[in-house]
Amino acid sequence: MNNLLNEHILRYVPQKKIEYDFNLQEHFSIAYKLSKSPSLLTPKLITTFGDIFVIEDKDIENFEAASFYYRESSIFQTCSNTKILEANLKISKKHLPKGLINDLSHTTIPFGKLLTEYKINAGVKDLNICIHKSVVNSSTRIGRNLKIYDKQSNMVIAFVRELFVSEKELSLAKLYINP
Repeated sequence: MNNLLNEHILRYVPQKKIEYDFNLQEHFSIAYKLSKSPSLLTPKLITTFGDIFVIEDKDIENFEAASFYYRESSIFQTCSNTKILEANLKISKKHLPKGLINDLSHTTIPFGKLLTEYKINAGVKDLNICIHKSVVNSSTRIGRNLKIYDKQSNMVIAFVRELFVSEKELSLAKLYINP
């Protein structure tokens, strides 16, 4: 079962206020730098960790409504099989090609990469960086909530919640790329 179910939001802070509340960069340097990016995360993950792949959580019931496709997944670094991120997506079907939705449910390709492959000019808005504290083991992780939209139509494509693994695990994953 995905760890997101065992998390609760410790602090929900809009990106602009983070530097005034406490120094996130000192405690979460990799996750914070990636989270504050006002763009799709997939290209940044590939630059930071090399090739990545997605495993959709098949243990949960993937509710597929007429208008939306729901995806709960984990993103892994290919060279080490290290998990780097957990993501929940609520994707609007009516604004995307059927082939993209089919690829999303039958491949390990990240959503951001599929948007690029299908030549959808996507942007990010309503970006909020969050700190999550586990109710199980009191670990703290950084994540972000955002909307992905089509820059041409200005229509929202997806509502996204991304949560990084611990900073220690991210640092170890980076060693595979930059020994």
